[in-house]
Amino acid sequence: MNDFFDKLNTLMRAKLSGLLGDNPSSTHVASDSDKPQSLNQVAKDAENLRSRANHAIEYEHQLEAKIADIHRQLTTLNRQADDATLSGNEAMARYFIEKIQKLEAQLAQLERDLNVHRQLAHHLIQKVNTLEATIADIQSQQSSTQTDNPTQKMVTNKFSELVYDAQKRIHDLGERIRGRKDMLQSELNTDVDVQSLGQNNASSQPSESDIEADLERRRNRLSKK
Repeated sequence: MNDFFDKLNTLMRAKLSGLLGDNPSSTHVASDSDKPQSLNQVAKDAENLRSRANHAIEYEHQLEAKIADIHRQLTTLNRQADDATLSGNEAMARYFIEKIQKLEAQLAQLERDLNVHRQLAHHLIQKVNTLEATIADIQSQQSSTQTDNPTQKMVTNKFSELVYDAQKRIHDLGERIRGRKDMLQSELNTDVDVQSLGQNNASSQPSESDIEADLERRRNRLSKK
């Protein structure tokens, strides 16, 4: 029986190695407030992490919808800028170009944020999947074996400690995603439209030279049609 538990121990450590990092066997000294939880409690925590992973996916969809909306607005504004340029109304063309450049700056930021969020969310989902699979394996082995033997109890307790450590690391990763979400929530709560663009800070204001350069490119492009 001890040989069986030695093999099970090797299996569980292999499963947890990617979850815990490069040194999963490092000594972890638990304080009174940081003791390993029961496996059932860790399983409940894993359910909470799964819920957070699902929320991360929902938030990713919100960012994607925001980006798609900006692309639609840019299409409309570019058409309006072209029409104003063709009609010789350069003041109106500059007005639309300024709005376009503000939106493009915001779009670039949102796309960067989406990329970071996707990476964090994907990493979290992978970790949660591994944790859930590990918990399921441990629970299956516990239900099919007796745990009166001191060696068996020691192995079971070690599994619980390792899984708890993994759960803590996943929780920290989830907090990173929550931090990214909080930083970006104001962007999602603000409608990005022509009327609200004037509320952007000075750092996002296009320069006159950029506006003039855009206008000149439009003149050249439209004159060839």
